[in-house]
Amino acid sequence: MVETKRRLTAILAADVAGYSRLMAADEHATLVSLNACRDIFREEVASHGGRIVDTAGDSVLAYFDSVVEAVKSAVAVQSKIDKRNEGLPRDKRMAFRIGVNLGDVIEQEDGTIYGDGVNIAARLEALAEPGGVMVSDDAFRQVRKRLDVGFEDAGEHEIKNIPEPVRTHRVLLGTTSTGRDPEAASLALPDKPSIAVLPFDNLSGDPGQEYFADGVAEDIITGLSHDRALFVIARNSTFTYKGKPVNVVQVGRELGVRYVIEGSVRKAGSRVRISAQLIDATSGNHLWADHYDRELEDIFAVQDDITSSVTATVAPELMAAEMDRSRRKSPANLDSWDFYLRAIWFIHKHTLQSFAEALPLAEEAIRLDPDSALGFTAFAWCRLSQATFGPVRSRDESLVAGLDAATRAVTLDPGNPMAHGLLGQADTQLRKYSEASRWLKRAIELAPNFALGWGWLGLIYACTGEREQAVYAIEEALRLSPRDPLAATWFSITGLAEFNAEHYDAAIDCARRGQERNPNHPGIWRVLAASYGQAGRLEEAGAAVAQLRRVAPDITIESTRAQLPWSDAAVAERYLDGLRKGRLPET
Repeated sequence: MVETKRRLTAILAADVAGYSRLMAADEHATLVSLNACRDIFREEVASHGGRIVDTAGDSVLAYFDSVVEAVKSAVAVQSKIDKRNEGLPRDKRMAFRIGVNLGDVIEQEDGTIYGDGVNIAARLEALAEPGGVMVSDDAFRQVRKRLDVGFEDAGEHEIKNIPEPVRTHRVLLGTTSTGRDPEAASLALPDKPSIAVLPFDNLSGDPGQEYFADGVAEDIITGLSHDRALFVIARNSTFTYKGKPVNVVQVGRELGVRYVIEGSVRKAGSRVRISAQLIDATSGNHLWADHYDRELEDIFAVQDDITSSVTATVAPELMAAEMDRSRRKSPANLDSWDFYLRAIWFIHKHTLQSFAEALPLAEEAIRLDPDSALGFTAFAWCRLSQATFGPVRSRDESLVAGLDAATRAVTLDPGNPMAHGLLGQADTQLRKYSEASRWLKRAIELAPNFALGWGWLGLIYACTGEREQAVYAIEEALRLSPRDPLAATWFSITGLAEFNAEHYDAAIDCARRGQERNPNHPGIWRVLAASYGQAGRLEEAGAAVAQLRRVAPDITIESTRAQLPWSDAAVAERYLDGLRKGRLPET
């Protein structure tokens, strides 16, 4: 009988990102690199008091008596492998993902370890970026004040057979505990004035007015985005800072902008006070500040004043003609605008439930003002999202309703980029790719900083087999909105483009990056399952389908066929065949 014992230990799990792709390209060179990297693991694990217990395939599994030493070992390994990769062609570099957990394991007499502690470490490894280190919250609490590295909260993740979500933390390699290294973590500044508008504070004393403060900030973002001379970060990225204390200089580094706008809104009765300030994010210096006390009917003039003042401050050299930007029409009825803001607040949650909650608000905005372009835009966004993610039985009805509303919005306001983008979405679903592309390109022409438009354009390219254009469009979307909660959607689209090109390992890598952003995104698991299936990794395809059914219980081959607008029927069948290999039901 094999003797076993339980112990609390630190577990390190690692594997190679894109290993199958490397082997397919050059087996000999890949094995040489793998052995060299394993030597680095052996050296660092041993020097930090650990023991390697498994090196099956491209993986490494080790345990340590000290979680501090485990993380030190992981950081040292990544540093040495990074140095080894210097000078190598990009397609020859080997990058490991590493996960570290502190947990209970069962240890056999031969040193083999099993249990939830190991499973969690393996899941953390899957969530890590290539060349990165991810640690569990249990490990983080032990090491956060004992190591000279920084950490970033990476959110909670569901793990199979673990009843509670596991909170994760990303190790900021090349940083200290005081935060990100200014040079390593900074995004390069664009070659034109770049701005991020942070969520405005609600000082009204009524949490129910959060939507109003959010709407003011969004309107300023929209106004600034219409100026082609500016680089403006999308709302979805700036709103990740909502409700959190922020360091403006750090925000500038994380988003890659030179200027940050902060503000507050105080609404009382028919009066509103809006305060705003412009800050140089490279120095923290305040460049401009003002406040406005107005009656609510002047709200649009207030927002235009702020937009014009900011533009004049950051780009005084611009000619008046270059500063003349498209401004959306003001709804004739303020109550209609109020309902529109409430609808948009729900839409940004991007769930079927939130779309259902937003829809009657958009309908009320239209009822109160039948000529509200914004009301029709919100309505179209709800219905087209329901067509994309909702049940097959109601898809056609939702699609027609969304198309009609988007058409009405463009008619009422030809300068509305979102309405043009939604028409592009509708035509994509209808497989009218040329028309869809024209609508989205016009949306981006109206608002070059329209991150969502770039992402939707990437979907068209992915579905028509134009891989390079798809990757470029998605990169633009992510650069304009680097902290976007919708990033999982963009990674799934890149995964579709790679799948279309039969680059299955690359598609898997895209999906796994998307998992880190949102493990409950159905599109990510769908791409992962199909790609695993066509790569011949059937066990992993089955596991991905199980996760897909967890987040989207009603999904089937039939619903997937209806929702994915492939231009090539052969590609669609190859995709569906990959899902079948993971045992996704037909109906």
